[in-house]
Amino acid sequence: MSENSQEIHQSGLLYFMPHWIFESNELSSTDKLVYALLSGLAFGNEKKECFPSDEYIAKRLGIKRQQANISVANLNKFGALEKRTESHPQNAFKKIRYIHIFLELKKCLPSTENRTLDSTENRTLRSTENRTYSNKGNSNKEKKPSISPKNGEREAFGEVVRLSKEEYQKAKELCGEALDGILEEMNDYCAAHGKKYKDYLAAIRTWWKKRASSPKPMINKIDENAKWAKELSDKMKHVARCHVESNCFVFEGMGNWNGEYIKYSEPSFKDRIINRLRKMGLIDYLKDE
Repeated sequence: MSENSQEIHQSGLLYFMPHWIFESNELSSTDKLVYALLSGLAFGNEKKECFPSDEYIAKRLGIKRQQANISVANLNKFGALEKRTESHPQNAFKKIRYIHIFLELKKCLPSTENRTLDSTENRTLRSTENRTYSNKGNSNKEKKPSISPKNGEREAFGEVVRLSKEEYQKAKELCGEALDGILEEMNDYCAAHGKKYKDYLAAIRTWWKKRASSPKPMINKIDENAKWAKELSDKMKHVARCHVESNCFVFEGMGNWNGEYIKYSEPSFKDRIINRLRKMGLIDYLKDE
């Protein structure tokens, strides 16, 4: 035992924590420890006052100075103590923080029969009823009320995106033919990043606004790629090794190769097709390009 700890041990300090502090859900465990320390420091004082610095509290409890300051502020806001700052009697430039701590029990009756709960205990009870407990690492989390969809049940538009019929209709009116491309890009983005939106209709509006800043160049490029792919597919119709779909050019698989899907929106759309045709020995179909 160090000299400092031995001195503290021999001082005979007692630390107190009333039920309305101990059972509060508004205070953290660190806040309660700070309260217990302050109660011991103020117990021998007739005015129930003490004036420890944040550094002293942090050192005694093994926490950071900033956390000690935050805990004192939380306890003051909760009503567990009152603090005031006055000038040092011997040095006007130095300030001393006085802390008056409340140690009283609030309606803590000796008998539990017909016991009336105070406002703090009623608040704690209501908070407890709204909590769920589990052994899966998510204990003490407040239950979220089940929210029914605003516009009916959601339907799946891809792996992640869920929209009601009314929401899909609003999105269609906003984005028109570009909605399918936005939904596909959003599904790919959410699946790749493990992301989900609380409101997919609002997310679609945001995606549409971002695309609207330069819609013509992007849409024109996609239309140009789609037209070029359709002409190439018509030339290679008798080869039956490729075809076009609504949003991509498809090379059909052979043997152990599963094929390749190249989207019109990809920046390197034509380059990828040319490289694939070169590997397949079909580059002659582009000689007149």
